[in-house]
Amino acid sequence: DDVALCMTMYVLCIFYQLLLSVIMHHTIEFIEIIIQVYMILLY
Repeated sequence: DDVALCMTMYVLCIFYQLLLSVIMHHTIEFIEIIIQVYMILLY
């Protein structure tokens, strides 16, 4: 159980860092997309 938990935490940590880096790289594009969607919903 301990090994499985450790592996799970390790994978989650890597996944979290990967996700964070992707978010940091695409934050501006993401914000622009959100603004476009918001404008479409408004009009």
